[in-house]
Amino acid sequence: MIFCKTPFRISFFGGGTDYPAWYLRNGGCVISTTIDKYCYVIIKNLIDIQKFSYKIRYYKNEERKKISEISHPTIRECLIHEKIKEPLEVIYFADLPARAGLGSSSSFTVGMLNALRALKIKKMNKKKILYDAIKIEQKILKESVGSQDQAAAVFGGLNIIKFKKNGQILKKNLEIKAEQKKHFMNHCLLVFSNTTREASKVAEKQIKLISDRKIELNEIMNLTQEAVKIFSRKKIAKDIGKLLDEQWKLKKKLSPLISNTHIDEIYKTCM
Repeated sequence: MIFCKTPFRISFFGGGTDYPAWYLRNGGCVISTTIDKYCYVIIKNLIDIQKFSYKIRYYKNEERKKISEISHPTIRECLIHEKIKEPLEVIYFADLPARAGLGSSSSFTVGMLNALRALKIKKMNKKKILYDAIKIEQKILKESVGSQDQAAAVFGGLNIIKFKKNGQILKKNLEIKAEQKKHFMNHCLLVFSNTTREASKVAEKQIKLISDRKIELNEIMNLTQEAVKIFSRKKIAKDIGKLLDEQWKLKKKLSPLISNTHIDEIYKTCM
């Protein structure tokens, strides 16, 4: 039995510059952190005495004879990608609701690939899992998603993630002292809006508008570089807060689906 847990992420700066439609032409950069909330994948061999070969449990139960018959797209394509032949049971659950804006779908893809490779006793290669997860989501499933969520899930921690024009993805730890971290976290508030949505639908509209949002995306990239400098200071919360506010105003211009009146009211109250 393989038990795999993969963290969810919070993106601070650079969101929008991690879409291939942007960074393959302009480069991109994101500052994000993973948090102590996870999705879990359990995979175990299934005794081949039932009428089915694959038992899948998430918010639905599936019992299938062939991998191609599995309804869950990510599980199906991960099994195909890893050339799985033997009967398996796959169980998925998480600490937080899906579609809550924490990169949960990409965390699941990364976790699924990681678990399958552990089952096959393959050597773990983070970069290989990263690029394979991106391939499955963007190329095979044709989902409108960026590349920062997979990178955050693979690497973990507080990082600067750079997206190169040649498609290469680089990670650098964002160095921050314990005292700075405590100061920063004391000024952070994570709010559940009590709503969920499919990020790919929001991103689809955003990607279509990328060519018309060059000014905003370049400003977001500049803010990200400024944030890197601020994180090296002793007291960072106030200045980072100002930058986050500037970025939020820019992000809302990227697509009319980024926010809504409910989120705007929550934001106004928190400010």
